Amino acid sequence: MFAPTCRKHPIASRCRGGEKAFGKLNVLFNNAGIMHAKDDDAVSTDEGIWDLTLDINAKGVFLGCKYGIPALRRAGGGSVINTASFVARLGAATPQIAYTASKGAVLAMTASWR
Repeated sequence: MFAPTCRKHPIASRCRGGEKAFGKLNVLFNNAGIMHAKDDDAVSTDEGIWDLTLDINAKGVFLGCKYGIPALRRAGGGSVINTASFVARLGAATPQIAYTASKGAVLAMTASWR
């Protein structure tokens, strides 16, 4: 089931809807991501681009886990898949500071939930 990211109500609603429709939630797949055309280096990137990118790419994963993990626990377990990017570890060949930071946040969050 698809849910728009960065707003808690659609994500929470989709998790409840999945449980209702299928009886339980077995897999949570957080695949949120944008790379804005105006995402550049730290000096050139507008704060609005930073906020938008982090809201979708990092906050979306956080909210997916916040509302999805309890459903997985109610089901007796399951799998969480969070999509990040190689740039989170290696950096980007071209400036894209917000995207790189957001995917680093996804890796750090995922590691902290082990």
